[in-house]
Amino acid sequence: MDPTPGERAVEPARTRAHSGLGVRARRILQAGALALAIWVLIADIRVGTLPGWSVAIGIATIVFAGAASVWRLAWLGVAVLFVVSAAVPWETSATGFILLLVAVFDTGAHRPGWLGLVVLGSGLAGLLLDAALGGQDAASTVAFSFVLIAVATVGSLLRAQADRVEAVEELALLRRQVERTELARDMHDIVAAPMSHVVLIATDLLTRNGMPSYLRTGLEAVQAEARESLEELRAMLGCLRTDTALSALSPSTPESVRREWQASLARLSSRGFVPEAHFDMNDEAGQPDRDEVLRLAVRELTTNVLRHSAPPGRVRMTLVATPEHASVVVANRLTGPPHGQPPASGLGLQGLQERARACGGLLRTTTMDEEWLAVLTLDSPAAP
Repeated sequence: MDPTPGERAVEPARTRAHSGLGVRARRILQAGALALAIWVLIADIRVGTLPGWSVAIGIATIVFAGAASVWRLAWLGVAVLFVVSAAVPWETSATGFILLLVAVFDTGAHRPGWLGLVVLGSGLAGLLLDAALGGQDAASTVAFSFVLIAVATVGSLLRAQADRVEAVEELALLRRQVERTELARDMHDIVAAPMSHVVLIATDLLTRNGMPSYLRTGLEAVQAEARESLEELRAMLGCLRTDTALSALSPSTPESVRREWQASLARLSSRGFVPEAHFDMNDEAGQPDRDEVLRLAVRELTTNVLRHSAPPGRVRMTLVATPEHASVVVANRLTGPPHGQPPASGLGLQGLQERARACGGLLRTTTMDEEWLAVLTLDSPAAP
C-alpha cells in the first residue's frame, strides 16, 4: 500500500541519523581516540613488554575502530577483542580499553539500542574475566566498570535528547501536512469547484445558436481564462497535498514570462485600453525564481489596471531583464471603471511585495499626476 502524504512527510525524519553528537564531533572524537590508541600501542611496543599476539590484538582493535567510523557494527569487533585480551594469560596494551570507551559512548549515543547494550555488556564481561583470570584487584574492576557505565549513560542521555528532537520534528511535519491538506480541501471547495461551474456554464452557453458574435467572443475569453486558472489551481492543490513547491513542477522561464506578457497585452486591448509596451528579456537572463516573480508581477499589475481604470486609456508597460537586474514598470491614468470600483483587498499587491522581498527585490506603488505607478525591481544575488 502506498504511504499517505502524512507518512511521506514523516519518513525523512525517521530515517535521519539523529544523534546528540554531531557528525563532525563524532569524527573528531574517533580520530583523537585512534591517535591516542596508536601512540599508546607504539609506546608499549618500544618498552618491549608486549608479546606478538598482544601487538596483533592491538592492531586489529585499531583497524576495527577505524572501520567503525563508516560502519558502526565494527564496534562489535573492538568489544570482542577486548574480551579476548582479558581472557589471554599474557600482558596486553591499554589500547583496547581506550577504544572500548569510545565504542561504548558511540553505540550508546546512536541507534540501534541493542548494539550499545552488547558493547557495554562485552566490556563488563571483559573486566570480570580480567579480574578472574588476570589477577586484577576488585577495586580496579569496580572503578573501570563504573567508568564504562557512566560513559554509556552519557551516550544514552544524548540519544534520548535526540529522540525528543526527532519526535518534535515529526510532530511539526505532521501538523504542517494536516494544515496543507486542510487548506487544499478548503481551496477546492471555495475556489476550484465554483470555477469549474464557470467553465461548464460558459461551455454550455457556447453550444447555443444565434448568439451575437461579440457575446460569443466574450464568453470564449471567460472560458479560456477560467480553464487556465483552474489548471493552475489544480496543480497548486496537488502541491499542497504532496508538500512540494509549484515551481518544482513547472519552473518559470523567460518564455513563460513572454507568454504572460503577450496575454496581458491581449487582455488590455480586448478591454479597450491602448498599451504602450516595451519588453526586453533574453533567454540568457533566465532565473527560475526571479522569472516566477516577473510573470506574476505582469499578471497582477495588469489586473490592477483592469480593476481600477476605465478604457479608453493608455497603459505604459515596461519589462527589462538582464542577468544582473530586472524591472517591471506599469503606469496608467486613474479613472473610474465603467461599472463602479470593485472592492480592493490589496492582498494581490501584498503578496507580490512579499515575493519580491523573498527574491531580493522591492515593489513600490504611488500616484503621480493622476497616474497610478507601480515599479518592481529585482537584483540577482550574483550582482555586485
